[in-house]
Amino acid sequence: MQRDKFEYSFTDGKQSVQVFAQEQEISEGARFASNTRWVSEVYREQAFQYAFSARFIPQNTAEREEWNLVMYSNHDWSVKQPFQAADFNEGGLLVAAGDTLTIKTVRVQRVIDTHGQEHAMPFAIPFAYEFRIGDEVCAIIDTWGKNLWLYKELDESTRSAIAAATTAILSRRIQNRVGAG
Repeated sequence: MQRDKFEYSFTDGKQSVQVFAQEQEISEGARFASNTRWVSEVYREQAFQYAFSARFIPQNTAEREEWNLVMYSNHDWSVKQPFQAADFNEGGLLVAAGDTLTIKTVRVQRVIDTHGQEHAMPFAIPFAYEFRIGDEVCAIIDTWGKNLWLYKELDESTRSAIAAATTAILSRRIQNRVGAG
């Protein structure tokens, strides 16, 4: 089990937001001894659970509406076929008193590099997160390029909450270390 906590504040020039975040990882697997001289031991991860939460507190505004972010990942690698993708269950919520945004992982199987070359992966990999209000996408975080796209008609409180959630998601330590989006 691994745990990590961090906090920071940021400003967009108009308002400051204080962020308190915590993440936790639990993984299960099996170790196998090997008789080869190149590898003495092989570890096969079979299950992985990850939870991330953050609280966003506006500092210098009359409207002190706090937002809370919760994200989760459950991965099951007990599939039998080589190159078959693990069973992923990922998502999250960004919640305030009257608003709830759902967060969905966007996976891609083909990518285009900086030279314009297209590359295919054997299975889809996490690439971005969509923020949704109902069925409508209102923001996308590109976790590889570290970009954020926002629907321009969002109110200031929601824009600020999504910006704060983006910085928290991109600042994660454990999840970024294990290679997920």
